[in-house]
Amino acid sequence: MKHLKRKVYETIEYTGKPFSVNWIYDVLLILMVLLNAFAIMMESIDEVNAMYYEKLLGFEIFSVVFFAADYFLRLWSITENSRFQRPVIGRLKYMITPMAIIDLLAFFPYFIAVYFHHFEYVKFFAILRFFRFLKVVRYIKAVKIFGNVLKNKRHELSFSFVFVLFILLLVSTLMYYVERDAQPEDFKSIPHAMWWAIATLTTVGYGDVVPITTLGKILGGIIAILGIGLVAIPSGIMAAGFTEEIRKEREQNNPKHFCPHCGNYID
Repeated sequence: MKHLKRKVYETIEYTGKPFSVNWIYDVLLILMVLLNAFAIMMESIDEVNAMYYEKLLGFEIFSVVFFAADYFLRLWSITENSRFQRPVIGRLKYMITPMAIIDLLAFFPYFIAVYFHHFEYVKFFAILRFFRFLKVVRYIKAVKIFGNVLKNKRHELSFSFVFVLFILLLVSTLMYYVERDAQPEDFKSIPHAMWWAIATLTTVGYGDVVPITTLGKILGGIIAILGIGLVAIPSGIMAAGFTEEIRKEREQNNPKHFCPHCGNYID
């Protein structure tokens, strides 16, 4: 049994060489996720849903069984990992990890929808089926790098978001007092003015709410220009973080031949 558990763990947790058992399982899992995403989209088309309802339902049931089996196999074999080797405590610790929660959400909403058997609940929990698509995250190396960037740059990002929030509140307040008399419906409160401020600061500019007073137009122009710089602050932090993470990875992979000063490999 110990040997079987180890084999199952290595099969579902490690990615092996092409056409190995590990590799085939990974490909099968990714294929199931993509097919589920396609099936969910097809269900939203009334004609397709009516014509292939039974087949789509059958595929949904098969998917639930597949993802449930994947989850419980991971939960059973996870004690082979030194971080979760304690039978009870280790499994409980694993169950609250982000990827384990995603794996659970890939099939558990189906049973909730069946239990309630109510249209509103069924439709709501059907939306959660898109969590199945997140199962491919464990195979995307860039996601791990992205997580490291968020962790390492959390202080800079937090400061930048607080600063952006302050500017948003300031801009909304100014525009509220400038435009409230001319447009009492669109700018009847500061929270209402925030919609215009968000669309302007992010340079989206939907155009559904616009200033009409002379002072409001001048202020709007200044805020629009200011928004370009505000959006660039967190973007610049993230770009610098990605550069650092990629450089660290190169240094780890080839520490003897990587020059940290020039950022290139040397002979």
